[in-house]
Amino acid sequence: MYGHMEDVVFDPKIHLAYDGKVQRITMEELKLPRTSTSSPVAGSLPFKLLSGEGVLAYRKALFDPKVIDQCAVSPRPGTLVLRGAGKISKFVHDFWTHEETMKIISDIVDVPLSIIMKGEIAHTNIQAKGSNLEEMKASLRPEPSLGKVKLTEEEKNYKPLDENSIIPWHHDSYPYVCVLMISETEGMLGGETYIKAGDGEISKVEGPMMGYGCVLQGGEVEHLAARAFGVAERITTITSYRPNVTKTYDSSYISNLRAYSGLGVLYQEWALYRLDKMKEEIEALHHKIQSSGAVDTGEFDIFGQQQTEYLLRSTTQMVPVDFHNRIIAKYVTFEPLPDPIKVEGGLIVDTENLASTEGLKLSRDGHTVLIPQPTDSEADCLNWSTTKKHLILFTIAWDALCADFVGAIGSAPIIFQAAEWQMSFNKANQPNAITVLLLGISGLIWVPMSSYWDRAPVLFWTEVIGFFFTVGTALCNTYETFFAMRVLSAIFLTASQTVSLALLKDIFFFHERARKIGLWAALYTASPYLGPQLGSFVVGKTLDWHNVYWMAAGCVAIQLLLLVLFLDETWYNRTLHSHEQPHRSQTTFGRLGRLTGAWQIQHHKRYFSTVSATYRELLFVILQPHFTLIAILYFLVFMWAVGINVTTGVVFATPASYGGYGYNTIQLGCLYFSPNISRESVCYMNPRRTNVLGLPDRSGRVATFFTEGKYVS
Repeated sequence: MYGHMEDVVFDPKIHLAYDGKVQRITMEELKLPRTSTSSPVAGSLPFKLLSGEGVLAYRKALFDPKVIDQCAVSPRPGTLVLRGAGKISKFVHDFWTHEETMKIISDIVDVPLSIIMKGEIAHTNIQAKGSNLEEMKASLRPEPSLGKVKLTEEEKNYKPLDENSIIPWHHDSYPYVCVLMISETEGMLGGETYIKAGDGEISKVEGPMMGYGCVLQGGEVEHLAARAFGVAERITTITSYRPNVTKTYDSSYISNLRAYSGLGVLYQEWALYRLDKMKEEIEALHHKIQSSGAVDTGEFDIFGQQQTEYLLRSTTQMVPVDFHNRIIAKYVTFEPLPDPIKVEGGLIVDTENLASTEGLKLSRDGHTVLIPQPTDSEADCLNWSTTKKHLILFTIAWDALCADFVGAIGSAPIIFQAAEWQMSFNKANQPNAITVLLLGISGLIWVPMSSYWDRAPVLFWTEVIGFFFTVGTALCNTYETFFAMRVLSAIFLTASQTVSLALLKDIFFFHERARKIGLWAALYTASPYLGPQLGSFVVGKTLDWHNVYWMAAGCVAIQLLLLVLFLDETWYNRTLHSHEQPHRSQTTFGRLGRLTGAWQIQHHKRYFSTVSATYRELLFVILQPHFTLIAILYFLVFMWAVGINVTTGVVFATPASYGGYGYNTIQLGCLYFSPNISRESVCYMNPRRTNVLGLPDRSGRVATFFTEGKYVS
């Protein structure tokens, strides 16, 4: 069965290090009643089980390529689970099944034990490096890692009872478990187990050191496993047991295991294990009747009822495969970028280039791969209705329009402001120049903040604050106050034009984004021209520059209304399993909680990036060579457009006697018809490219798309 795989043969004299020193925890101490399943011992504190040589031999056997290839699954990024290692590795099997190991564990719990079934030997949980299964498998080494991971302030203040634990409060599937630590724990924060007493009191059991194990009657004792931080790896290996005593109730179940086990193998082992248990009970009663020469009919009747009930409990755990798959589909978190669609240099977006589409979700056309792969959760923004998505699209497009609309509108009334404040056109235009500058660089504040506080609250609160400063601009009468209000409004309103693309990326699939960005850009790119154009018409008719900024305030007020009516939080952390996702109420009150940031504050830890991490990511992107080329292109294009916008009022309104053109404000407004008409004309006259990704022609202009920090050409 095992083949020639390992050079080391398990030797208890070499590999075991148990010294008999163990501190037990009793059911009585925990104020828990003893049942027909339980022994007096609830569990133990950590005890020495493997020697240093034993740990190395165990790790070498466990991380043999054959074991990893056949046993490794990844329920979530950063986590590997090995199932069935005892069937592949002779060393692992012999260690757990050796009579000395069995005696040690049985003596600790004060009851003879049997291993549940072969598949439950050495169930191993590994905290591994890597974003996918192959990367995590490649990171495993036989030698224990001594590397440390610097703790963040959030991790230092981690409170497992108040926040997300790695495994929440639960009872185990089987009566007894032995947990063995086979990784270095020096410098590790967390990793302990909390157990709940009968009166609700909670006690902490420190996690075992490397080579140490602990035993728990997990089927009877409710417990919680805390997360571990500060170490490069954390590896625990677990074997499950039942009492090897006839007439002892067996409370085992397998509903927790079906999600990550092959049902054919699991059901076979489960059926054999349950039948073996029944066989033991039948043989014990058979021997009793035969040796006594008589039968107690009452006892025999009770026995028949018990075995019937036991068999029924066994069969109810073996749910049909199709039913199991339907249930699991409601909870599974799909890999956002599955390995089959990854190729060197990009991603496969059409099934024509795939050998198989098994397990992949496709668009309605039946051939476009959905990237990222959505979950089946209604909270996943990729699953929102088309109506909701497009209402959000319009909301953030109007939001982006507001920023440059308000920023560029300042060139319209400078003739009246220069006259009122008795200064040159150039000086009257200085607030507009600084405003444009801050509209650009303030995005470096809001983009990272949208990652560590989230999209919706950043958009909402910057819009609220920006609205008040825009109103302040309309109310002020002095140059100094006007200057301050313009600068402050620019700092906050620019969040809408820099963060909104992140929302588009969140709610639309890869093949949809080019078209949606085009729709978003239709409003956004019109705003630098609409602002001064409409502003010129307003001030030209009313002869009061304040009215220009009242119009700007009205534009922002409309945006606030759209945010309150339609915006929802779009960030969905796809690195977490579905059961770890915080609940998102689908009521209006719940949505407003996410809009204002109350929900984000409540669920911040582990779900969102830290402040330092977001700025490191921003720096990483800025330092990429292709980013520099794109930035230069945008710089040249926007420099020309911004320069035209900001200086139009100065150049064309200056009297002819001073070298200008002497245009009035209405004429200045008419000048802006030119860029608006030409902008749309270029869109329609632009030569149509090849139909990229099957998208409409206008989206085909985009030859290169960016996703998840990588590009696909």
